[in-house]
Amino acid sequence: GMANLLDRLLLEIEADAANLGAPARVIFLGDIVNRGPDSRKVVERLLEGPRRLGDEWLVLRGNHEQSLLDALDDDDAFEKFIPRGVQTMQSYGLTRKSMTRKAFRSALPDSHKTFLEGLPLTCRTKTHLFVHAGVLPGKQLQDQKPNDLLTIRERFFEKAHTLHRTVVHGHTPTNGDPVIAEKRIDIDTGAYLTGILTAVALQCGHEPRFLSVQSR
Repeated sequence: GMANLLDRLLLEIEADAANLGAPARVIFLGDIVNRGPDSRKVVERLLEGPRRLGDEWLVLRGNHEQSLLDALDDDDAFEKFIPRGVQTMQSYGLTRKSMTRKAFRSALPDSHKTFLEGLPLTCRTKTHLFVHAGVLPGKQLQDQKPNDLLTIRERFFEKAHTLHRTVVHGHTPTNGDPVIAEKRIDIDTGAYLTGILTAVALQCGHEPRFLSVQSR
């Protein structure tokens, strides 16, 4: 929901990739809506896609996208969505007085709804697993439940997982610095709280590098 930070971080990523002389494969870890005033602008920017020839983007689903989709189809889910979805609905032109499930369904463009519905839960490479929240330790990836992938916290942190990949995740905000722990990297630097948005640059044979932008 923070379009200015997103635009600035994308420029940092493009400059970093250009310096390496390589295309950038950018994986977004979800929660692109809520937690800021510009959810519509963020979705539109992600729908637009990369501006550099050769770059690739993949957007994963977070619990905030899931809660938005649930809110469109169920009155109880909509009521639960309202407290954290006010800014999102305002970005689509609704006022506090006009925030109903029917009005939100009408205000959300079909292309945005289709985009959000199509977001996958995970992305795998030979060395890393990208996911919004984390994984349940002790279970293989095919046995993970979607709700854990979207919302897990304490159980993921209490015990190292057994997957043969480093998990790159968000969901749990830090104090503004990314966290490298055993077999996981947390890059959710709490942009809506700290004003810091972070990406991790991963190259085969190199240590992780972090790119961050901060609200001016």
